[in-house]
Amino acid sequence: MRFWIAKNSGVPIREQLVRQGILGILSGDLAIGERLPSARTLARMHGIHMNTVIAAFQELQDRNWVEARRGSGLFVRTQHPDNGLDSILTTAIAVAKSSGIAPEQLLSRLQTLLESTAIETVIVHEPEPQLAAILCEEIQTSLQVPVSLSGDGRHAITVHLAHRERPQTSGSTMDLRLRSIPDSITGQSRPSPDQTVTIATASDLFRRGARAVLAAVGIDPGCIRDLDTRECDWANRLDSRGILIVDLVTARLVPQTPGLRIFRIIADASLEELKAKF
Repeated sequence: MRFWIAKNSGVPIREQLVRQGILGILSGDLAIGERLPSARTLARMHGIHMNTVIAAFQELQDRNWVEARRGSGLFVRTQHPDNGLDSILTTAIAVAKSSGIAPEQLLSRLQTLLESTAIETVIVHEPEPQLAAILCEEIQTSLQVPVSLSGDGRHAITVHLAHRERPQTSGSTMDLRLRSIPDSITGQSRPSPDQTVTIATASDLFRRGARAVLAAVGIDPGCIRDLDTRECDWANRLDSRGILIVDLVTARLVPQTPGLRIFRIIADASLEELKAKF
C-alpha cells in the first residue's frame, strides 16, 4: 500500500500515517497478515523523521490494528478470531466418508441445501444511524435488491463494515470493505486555490473519512468546511462555486453542479462479492 504524505497540510504527519493505515486496513489495501514497510524505509521514501513514523506505528499497535512479530516487523493483525470453518468442514467430510458418502455426494447435497435457502434481501448492521442510511443507499443503488436495517435473518445476509461491531445473528454475515484512498480520488480533479471545499453529510464517520482522503492529496484542512445535514439550514449555506463533497444520501438533496463530488464508502470488490450471493 502507498502512503500519501502532505507536508503542508495542517494535519500532523503522524496523524496522517495513522489515519491512512486504518483506512488501508478497512479498505483491504493492507491485507490481514501483510507486513508494513519499515519505519526507516517509509521515512526515507517521504523525507520525514523516522521517529514520526515509529510514533504512528506505535499508535496503530496500541489500538490493535497491527502486531509486532519479533525480528520480522509489524503486521496487520487478525481483527476477528477464526470461526473454525475449515475444521467444521473437515470433520463433516471425515464423518461422511466413514458413512460411505463420497465427497461429491456431500458437495451436491450441500449445494441443494444452500439453494433452498437462497438469499433474497440484505440487512445492514451499523450502530451509527446516519452511516447505516448511506450503506443502505449504496447497496440499493448498486445491486437493486431489497435492503433494510432489521430483519429475522431468514433468506437474508447481514452486512457490516469490517472491524466494526459484529452483528449477533444466526444467519449469513459479510464484512464490507471501505473504499481505498486511490479509488476515492481516481478521476477527481484537484480544486483550484480560490475554490472552497465543503463536506456535507450527516455521518461523522463519512466526514472523518473524507477529510483523510483530502489530507492525503494535500488539501489544507483549514480550507475545508463542514456542513451537518441534520441542521435545518444547512442547504442555505452551500457555496455553488466551490467543491461540494457528499455521500450518496446527501447527493439526492443537492443540485447537480460541476463542483459536486460524490464519495462512496463501500469498496467495489465488496459490492461485487455481495452481488454474487444473489
